Amino acid sequence: RKSYFKLVSDDNIRYLFPHLLYNPDTHNYDLHLDVKRDKGLVVDFGGNFSSRPINTGYVGFQHNYWKRLSYKVACNVYFGKLYNSSMARIRIDVPGKLTFYVEPSATINQWDFYKSSSAFINDIKPSYLVQYDRSYALNFGIPAHNKAKIISGASWFKLNNRYYQTRQFTQNDTNDVTLFEGVSAMMEMERSTLNRKMYANNGTYLNIRFRYVFGKENTIPGSKKLNGDTVTNAFHDYPQFSLEYDNYFTHFGMAKIGFHGELTLSKQPLFANYTASVLAAPSYYPLEETKTLFLENFRAHSFVGGGLKSIFAITNSIDFRLEGYVFQPYREILPDATTNKAVYGEPFDK
Repeated sequence: RKSYFKLVSDDNIRYLFPHLLYNPDTHNYDLHLDVKRDKGLVVDFGGNFSSRPINTGYVGFQHNYWKRLSYKVACNVYFGKLYNSSMARIRIDVPGKLTFYVEPSATINQWDFYKSSSAFINDIKPSYLVQYDRSYALNFGIPAHNKAKIISGASWFKLNNRYYQTRQFTQNDTNDVTLFEGVSAMMEMERSTLNRKMYANNGTYLNIRFRYVFGKENTIPGSKKLNGDTVTNAFHDYPQFSLEYDNYFTHFGMAKIGFHGELTLSKQPLFANYTASVLAAPSYYPLEETKTLFLENFRAHSFVGGGLKSIFAITNSIDFRLEGYVFQPYREILPDATTNKAVYGEPFDK
């Protein structure tokens, strides 16, 4: 039964029909499977349309190839004013007594936040904040029963943040630049019984991750020179632990109640200035809308966040959702009034 459900979940299988035939020699039934392979190529299209200038298009491709091993070659592209990204990965599933997969991948992301922007008019001012990141990763995963997996991996990354430490700037000003380049190793356990990939209303989700980062920071001030310190090859290494939990635990007729919680603990150090430190810090963005905004107050090295979801199922595919969350940093990251460097606030001050 366990092997059967593993087979059903394989993307290379388009159609699978089981039937039983009686075996007079064993006086048991033999399970026979009629299997039709997937055609191989899957193409996805999508996007986001908004009254804000965050419209985004999406195109994804996946090619499935099945011989002795199962292969998936995938790539996708996001394109828009706020977010641009490209990713390519290869996943190789190896069957056996210990089933596992190996997955190398390459990813490039760009987030472009604007001080003043419009969906149809070019910005008068240059971008207030632009984040680039590039990474190459190799992950190794094994199943933990039918609904969980354990992943370990390593990656090389390069973060390139270009920003202004003040909102008062012109086209003639040059921005500050912070580069952070290094490697990281991680171990992760993920378990999910959610009924949907997004906006679920039934099941549970648990993700536990431990990550260790080694990297070098280089910061070059811009023309505003609010913080004139140039940082060259500053070495940072730190552990980071995160836990995320979702549980849709009860329902009353059409109404369902869910809980979402996150915990992040990190020994990440402060960077050369306040903006660079906040950009590199983990964030708590439980809603899709918040991911399109640069919210300084929801970033900290260590924090806990959580909230409740009230869901009213109008039909099987339409929900009305009301969600509320609380964010509690251990110590806020604050700007020094004189130097504009980053300093820590008092524990649980706000």
